[in-house]
Amino acid sequence: MRSKIIELTKTLLLIALTCSAIYLTIVANSYYNLKLPFIDSKGEESAAVTGVNTVSEASKPVKMAVMNSYGRYAAIYSSDSVEQMYDSLGKYLGEALGTMGQAEAVQPETVMEKLSLQGIFYEFPGRIHLSALAAWLGAGLPSAAEDPAAEMFVISLDDSGETLCYRTDDGWHSCRIELRDDIAADMDIYRPNNVSFAFELARTESSFDDIEGFCLIDNQPAPPAITAQPMTAQLRETVASYLGFNPYSDSSYIEDNGDEVFTANNSMLRLETGGLLTFNAPGNGTRSISAADRVELARSALMELVSPGEARLYFAGEEYENGAYTLNFDYYVSGIRVITGSGSGAQVVVESGKITRMTVWLRSYAKTDSVESLLPAVQAAAMKDGRLEVVYTDNGADTLTAGWTAE
Repeated sequence: MRSKIIELTKTLLLIALTCSAIYLTIVANSYYNLKLPFIDSKGEESAAVTGVNTVSEASKPVKMAVMNSYGRYAAIYSSDSVEQMYDSLGKYLGEALGTMGQAEAVQPETVMEKLSLQGIFYEFPGRIHLSALAAWLGAGLPSAAEDPAAEMFVISLDDSGETLCYRTDDGWHSCRIELRDDIAADMDIYRPNNVSFAFELARTESSFDDIEGFCLIDNQPAPPAITAQPMTAQLRETVASYLGFNPYSDSSYIEDNGDEVFTANNSMLRLETGGLLTFNAPGNGTRSISAADRVELARSALMELVSPGEARLYFAGEEYENGAYTLNFDYYVSGIRVITGSGSGAQVVVESGKITRMTVWLRSYAKTDSVESLLPAVQAAAMKDGRLEVVYTDNGADTLTAGWTAE
């Protein structure tokens, strides 16, 4: 009889321990999967999605130029130089967006003529909704203004007034604007350097005939070689935890090729050995958020995931299909775009105010003391057509060198 009681007690104790383990696993998984609003199936408001009224780090120009009383100065292939110009002259783009008049379509030749006048040229990594850009610059679009997405902007000054031109997927548009009187003084601190637009070079060099006219061309760029490192084991664990997965649960496993896979509550995370992250979660959000908040939501998540080193990760445009926005982000080192093994540096899908999918190239970049010697632009243009620029291509190597490309 006594032995039966002991056996029964052991059985009951084993059952209790098993139930306790199951309970702790559920609690742990629930903790991880409820950490972030965009993982939570309730679709609650993210703390990152708030009013935006300061210049955003999500996207800044990658090229800028000023035409002043001395001539043209352009900042190209230098993040520091472009950011210094934008810190000084970005406010005028905000003023322009905030005072836009009725816009009308114009021909590229009209914009080329305006680029010979005093003014400012801004080129962003991709098309940004005017409302988002205005919000980041502390302005707001006039109530009657349309809200297309544009990647190039030209502020021009002449005796008849001030105009803003911007390029969308439908071409160039122009409208009247009102600026403060001190813009000319702020522009005149710059002195000319040896940078031209491709349409200007095409007047004397036939090799630029097939190059997009609005490309800023530095004839002899000297970009540094850069190193690239994949994410560390510690970062992989941090990434998994941030996205709501328990890295110590039985729902994670390592495949034969070394890739790590995590699953929980119908969500899946894959961390490839080369640094590619893919994430999928149920798409059951219920909110509609603005273009600016959409970008900030995506960027706030990415900034918790990436450790880019000396690179900057900039918003590079979005596409809309079947209720989902796919936001693209690109890495830039020394103002030069990095083309990754997955194309963009990151893609984030937002549905009804919630992140449901991500593809992120988790790499850290650093400049070296070695400087690349590239073909002169005039020779590169002779072999290519389209949008001519210098890029880095990251196919997983430890060291990346720059080269000319055209798209």
